[in-house]
Amino acid sequence: MSADAYGQGVQIADLTGAPNANTLAFNIVDALTPRSVMRFASATARNATLTSPVAGMTAYLSTEKTYTVYDGTQWIALVTAPREWGTFTPTWTATTLNPSVGNGTLIGAYSLFGKTCDVHVDLTMGSSTNYGSGNWQFALPFTAVSGKGSRVGQAHALGTGSNGRYAGQNIVSPGATTTSPFFPDSAGDSQLFFAKNDTPFNWAVGYQLRISFTYEIA
Repeated sequence: MSADAYGQGVQIADLTGAPNANTLAFNIVDALTPRSVMRFASATARNATLTSPVAGMTAYLSTEKTYTVYDGTQWIALVTAPREWGTFTPTWTATTLNPSVGNGTLIGAYSLFGKTCDVHVDLTMGSSTNYGSGNWQFALPFTAVSGKGSRVGQAHALGTGSNGRYAGQNIVSPGATTTSPFFPDSAGDSQLFFAKNDTPFNWAVGYQLRISFTYEIA
């Protein structure tokens, strides 16, 4: 076997043995593919296929719309296509009895830049919305990374009349698949509590919950 003239380690058959077109084709493809930009549906698909990556390998991830390169230790984002906002269903649950949107609206949107994910959730209560009981949670578009601490975002509860507006926070814990908003349970209270059917007020038709945050995906 001889090597290519560009120092890339591509092996070239000397063709001193009996000809075998199938073997020749496979040798060419297997030599060139790891040195090209490989394409995968997601980071999960890439990792399942490239179980022993070599430094310098480059892969494009369709879901994340990101080029990644292996630096010898880990895959890192190299270049990302123009950022676009996608939609997802932020499933609404509670610790005791799950709420239901009914004829209200629940919208989720996200934008990925490598492993950085920006998220916005907008919930508007309808006349048949059921608020459940217990602490509220909303599903994330992607699982959060573990071992890097919690991420804090913003939350906004919009009522009417004396209920007015409440500013709060949103928390994404390490390794989480859901996120929870927190609000004061009464006007003038600086302590924050889980959002639920009666926090920060008794939710009613037309009231809105908005949460926005940034976190790192696994």
